[in-house]
Amino acid sequence: MRKTLLLLSLVIMVVGCTKDEEDTTGSVYGKITNSINGELLQGATVTMSPGGISLVTGSDGSFECLDVQPGQYRLQAQKQGFVSNYKQITVVVGQTASGDLTLAPIQSNIDWQIAPTELLFGNSFTELTFVIKNTGTSGALTWNISGVDADWISVFPLSGTTAIGMSSTVRVSVNRELLKTESSTIITVNVPGGSSTVRISASPSN
Repeated sequence: MRKTLLLLSLVIMVVGCTKDEEDTTGSVYGKITNSINGELLQGATVTMSPGGISLVTGSDGSFECLDVQPGQYRLQAQKQGFVSNYKQITVVVGQTASGDLTLAPIQSNIDWQIAPTELLFGNSFTELTFVIKNTGTSGALTWNISGVDADWISVFPLSGTTAIGMSSTVRVSVNRELLKTESSTIITVNVPGGSSTVRISASPSN
């Protein structure tokens, strides 16, 4: 009888310890690569916000962040000679979120245009577009869009590559259910060595 009670006590202790040691955090792992040739980038700086966590990639272009509180984070990578890039990630308890990002090398003699530079949705339009055109002669234009912080807009795609003499269309949609008053925001199109902005404004439906 005493042996049985002792075994039960040990089982309860083990179960209790297991519950106390359950994961309450997640982690982030990723690699930073050159978007043109796939080269792994050593020495790239990766920051996570909120939290202000800063990491530097190793010789294999990788980084890892452990014991991250669950939630949504903005992950940004930058390296001298490359255009910064970012992504949104979600950290889940007991899981590893992917932080893979590509960086485009800064190129010279790139000519490009955006049209229009202002999207006026008024109180009726739900989707409008703008065009990124590669007017240069030095190669393909790599670009990404940042500053999509307003919850009432969605932008697609957020990055791309546009061949010489070609154009890429970016769609912007408005969710008026999240609009209380007339609102405006600015997004930024980043290319190697430069950037340009697009202003977006919209009003609630009548």
